[in-house]
Amino acid sequence: MSIDVFPSVVLENNNNIYKKLLKELGKEITKKLVKEKDNIQREIRNVLDFKLDFSNIPLPVIGELGSPIFYQVMEKAKRIWVDSLIVKIIPIRVRALSLMGGLNIVGVRSDYRDVLNIPGSEFISESGFDIPWLRWMLVDGDDAVIANYRFVLGGPNSRTGIGSMARSNFGWALTNEYAGDITNNIVIERLRNIEDDITKIVERRLQ
Repeated sequence: MSIDVFPSVVLENNNNIYKKLLKELGKEITKKLVKEKDNIQREIRNVLDFKLDFSNIPLPVIGELGSPIFYQVMEKAKRIWVDSLIVKIIPIRVRALSLMGGLNIVGVRSDYRDVLNIPGSEFISESGFDIPWLRWMLVDGDDAVIANYRFVLGGPNSRTGIGSMARSNFGWALTNEYAGDITNNIVIERLRNIEDDITKIVERRLQ
């Protein structure tokens, strides 16, 4: 008598096998990201430092603001942006047969509050007007002053005999090229393609 005995074989669902493979892959990627985090952060900061170098651009401000002040303020702003950029690791997880997670890169606040109060970013003009030039460059470009007027006591042009408004000799302007807002300004323009640089850095570090 011949008896054949076949062991019971339980085949795992293909999706379960795939999920296990993804889970192991996610662990390996997370481990690599944690190891390379500081290097990735340093290289992204270097890219940011390069892209936000304003030392060679034509002076975008005209009037009472001297060029040394402009370049000094922009350098301070750049240092704040570069030094505050951080990379956070989000552990890779399996979600719906795909991997979710990776890197969270935080830097350059969208409202620019971290730089708008830098000393020198605004001043009172000789004719008494507040000139928040950095805010005009980054947030409120539509509010840029083209010409200043001041009140003059008496004078032949006064209808009331008390005084009149006269155009100040200390006009101030921000060139249209650099007047911006939170959706389009000189910083956004320079960082427009930074995602490509970041992708290259991460891919190279994960090899």
